[in-house]
Amino acid sequence: MATRADLRTRLKRRLGLGVVSDVETARLNEALQSGLYRALIDGIPGIAYDVFSGAVPGEDAITSCSGINGQKTLSCGGAAGFVSPQDILICKEADGTTTKFLVRKQTSASVFDIGYTLERNYTGANTSSIIRRSIILPTTGQVTAVYRGTGQRRSMLQFDPMLARRDPFAQGTPEYFEQRYDDYNARSFVSLWPAPTETERFTVVQMESDYQMSDDAHDINWPEAAIDAVLERARMAWLTWSGTANQLKASMAMSAVNDTADALSNTSNTKQIYTKT
Repeated sequence: MATRADLRTRLKRRLGLGVVSDVETARLNEALQSGLYRALIDGIPGIAYDVFSGAVPGEDAITSCSGINGQKTLSCGGAAGFVSPQDILICKEADGTTTKFLVRKQTSASVFDIGYTLERNYTGANTSSIIRRSIILPTTGQVTAVYRGTGQRRSMLQFDPMLARRDPFAQGTPEYFEQRYDDYNARSFVSLWPAPTETERFTVVQMESDYQMSDDAHDINWPEAAIDAVLERARMAWLTWSGTANQLKASMAMSAVNDTADALSNTSNTKQIYTKT
């Protein structure tokens, strides 16, 4: 285990610093936080990620769908709370006219911003619906993989944040995902593309995001190889922030950062054996 105070002392040794001011202590803390998250982003197998499974709720029937010419919102009677940006809102009017919208964001329990100014009035009947495509995440940590199904039928979805531009209303078997944040509900979620037509389980691999070292007593219970990688990234951050005089040192520090990349990847693995043939 290593507290922030321990890590700061070790970082000072690597930088050749002695007694430092309160301002410099604060900057060292920032460098450590930066180094920590840079290591997380680079990936630490077996240490800092969660694996969980979940399903996307099916179609949500709504009792009404109305919008006023010139406004950017649709009001939906009976809308459930589990609605996320990029879900598909289908407004079916009494004369049979059906119009599809992408939810841009939720503005109240039953009002949804659809992103553009309505060109006419809309009055949807109780056959309108919301097609949901989202899995709510426990934290805002980065999602690194999403798998559909289980066992031999399991397949990995591809990350593609631009798919909405190609076919936003497509439904079928999900092949792509992207991660977004819902401001109204203050939650991170994964959008699946195309929107699923069947209820099935998905396995999500997500990096943890609660590594905010708020005080000197905060513990990072990681192996030494991972701690070394954090310290090297913190050292590079500090040198980069220190101005032109340290740019050469920062450039050279990148070599040490690269050296520790393998340490992150192999931290949780069994001891590796190399044989010479």
